[in-house]
Amino acid sequence: MYTSRLAKTFKELSIVAFFLCAFFTHHSANGEDKFSVINIQKVTETCTVFHDIRKQMEERSKSLSAKFDEKIKKIQEDETILKKKKDVLGKEALEAEIKKIDTNKKNIHTESQEESKKLQKVYFDTISTMNKKMSTIIETYAKEKQISAIFEASGMIYNNLENVTEDIIVLMNKDLPSFKVAFE
Repeated sequence: MYTSRLAKTFKELSIVAFFLCAFFTHHSANGEDKFSVINIQKVTETCTVFHDIRKQMEERSKSLSAKFDEKIKKIQEDETILKKKKDVLGKEALEAEIKKIDTNKKNIHTESQEESKKLQKVYFDTISTMNKKMSTIIETYAKEKQISAIFEASGMIYNNLENVTEDIIVLMNKDLPSFKVAFE
């Protein structure tokens, strides 16, 4: 889920990068500008920090699922008990118990949706932070290598530019070996 959204975002950015590459290539002032490409999707799939983030997100998601599975199991048990007691309870008491169970179901559903929204926000905030850090690493790399522009490779049909993906992966893994996701 998270990886596909990230890939879609980078695919959209790659279209922009393609047009920028065409513009810069055509408008190079002295013909000596150095351009390179990077496969951002490969960076996000390969770097340890992104693996670390995905692992933490999956663990949190599983933990939340287990929490809500327990709550649902408890409600199912309450419903089973109520079915056994329905002949003993009066009509008003039965309706009150049914209403209580329905309210609990709604509350669990609402709580589950809220937790899901929080988890999505944490994910997007974390990816935003990683994108900023990755941009800084790429910018520093480009300055050191005197590269005028680095474009997203996946949006280009053809290019003969130097691919710096592996270099950036090495730098990302060195500078950001892990990251603690802030869930709270």
